[in-house]
Amino acid sequence: MRKKIINIFLITVLLTLTSTVYGFSDVENHWAKDVIENWSSYEIINGYEGNFLPDKSITRGEFATIINRIFNFDEPSQNAFDDLDENYYTNHILCLNNQGIMTGFENNIRPNDYITREEAGAILYKALKLKEYEALPESFHDENEISDWAKPYMLSLVHEGYFNGDNGYLRPKDNITRAETVT
Repeated sequence: MRKKIINIFLITVLLTLTSTVYGFSDVENHWAKDVIENWSSYEIINGYEGNFLPDKSITRGEFATIINRIFNFDEPSQNAFDDLDENYYTNHILCLNNQGIMTGFENNIRPNDYITREEAGAILYKALKLKEYEALPESFHDENEISDWAKPYMLSLVHEGYFNGDNGYLRPKDNITRAETVT
């Protein structure tokens, strides 16, 4: 009887560990399930207590962590940011900063602020070293809402297929979600 209880306990622990590492309980019916599970299997993304929170906005620090895990830059710059504390994302941000990918503004990098789609686009554009385009390949209802500084980045990301519209909208000022980030 004792051996049976131990075996049941071990199987339960193994199943719990497997579902935590390879699957998230809140993505089972989500549109980005396959992509989320794929990036998770490479340990590029993590969840929170067995959940991924796919529709939650992502912070600048979280976004930097994902981008640096993909590109694996390993030389950080000196921390010249007034608002960058010592945290899990610090080295990732400083590595992206050293590459000129994530530069901040007025000595601030705002690691705990949610990142907008156009801010995320600027980082992704720089990391991928995309070519510039002069115009969007198709018309979007809100293309005039793209900030002037972000236009070259957004144009390129749309041309290259990294950013898609949502029913004719790019939503450049919206915060990007965790699911949109990995997709």
